[in-house]
Amino acid sequence: MLYFQSNPGGPFRNTTRAPASEESCLPPIHSFKKKESEIVDRLGVRLRNWGSSVAAFARRTVQRGKQRFTVMFIPHSEKRIFNVQISVFTLLFFLFISMVLIIAFIGFSTHYTTTNRELVSVRRDLRQSDSSLQGYRDEIGILIRRFREYQGVADEILGMVDPEWADVNRNAVGGDISSTLIPAEQREDSNARDQRQLQDVGEYFRTAQQPMGDLRRYLTTIKEFINQIPTGWPIAGKAGYITMYFGPQLNPFAPGTWYLHKGIDIAWHPGTPILATADGEVVFVGSNASAQYGNNVIIRHQYGYSTRYAHMSQIVVQTGQKVRRGQQIGNLGNTGLSLGYHLHYEVIIGGQVVDPQAYLDLSSYDGSAANGMWNGR
Repeated sequence: MLYFQSNPGGPFRNTTRAPASEESCLPPIHSFKKKESEIVDRLGVRLRNWGSSVAAFARRTVQRGKQRFTVMFIPHSEKRIFNVQISVFTLLFFLFISMVLIIAFIGFSTHYTTTNRELVSVRRDLRQSDSSLQGYRDEIGILIRRFREYQGVADEILGMVDPEWADVNRNAVGGDISSTLIPAEQREDSNARDQRQLQDVGEYFRTAQQPMGDLRRYLTTIKEFINQIPTGWPIAGKAGYITMYFGPQLNPFAPGTWYLHKGIDIAWHPGTPILATADGEVVFVGSNASAQYGNNVIIRHQYGYSTRYAHMSQIVVQTGQKVRRGQQIGNLGNTGLSLGYHLHYEVIIGGQVVDPQAYLDLSSYDGSAANGMWNGR
């Protein structure tokens, strides 16, 4: 190719350049496709080589697997020798099956051991539960027996409160305690029986609520009434013993004569607190130690009752004072016409003396006998 170039400094001259190569004249996309084809060809060659290697390895493996071994069983006698031919594949198959069986056996053995251990624990828990259940059954039996004892007394008391209660057959609980000692196969029936008995007990208490409420009101009224009449023991600590009773007695100050002893004499230690035997009001305080009763107090109660406490060494209440049952009014002494430390106690109704023993709460009297050193009148 011929190029012309002007030369400002000199004449025109011819310049000749070597022709370019064919590759430099191709567009860039054609060069990329060519390289891509070369890479694909090389990869195909490698894949074919790798496939040929794998196929060759597989052929060799199959050939070796088809090889046979002869296993000979030679008896010690003159019997015929027994031959067994086995291939490598068959041998590998039996080895695989053997390994699977061994692994399965180990797994099942472990599972069996674990399950058996759990079963032993469950059996132990069941035995403990059964023992506890038997204990509960025994307790239920004892409860039912005790309830029967209570029911008889309760029916008698509630029959006094509500006459209709006694007319009803209230045999609430049936069976006996021996029902707790039954075989295991009959336990369901026994459980139902126990449940029914407990329901009967609950029903009994439910029906007894109303008469029990009436009884409570009656007892409250009776308690209030008792607190207003002289039924308490007049010496603190429920102590002392009676040395002279109510009624005709020989007069210790006039030998050979009789007189009416208007109360009872209770001997005990000097200075022991003397208590009011009922609620009331102090209406008389006599402090003349030389008089018949010595230091004495009269308390007026409701329903026409009055009480006198005589021969006290000290009086701690005054006229017009309100006192409660069990409140201290003085101390045990030996004042007035007395031959020893004691309390002379009287109960008066409408101005007439009565036997105090008919009102004293003798169940609270301990009856303890002293050495007999006090001689009351």
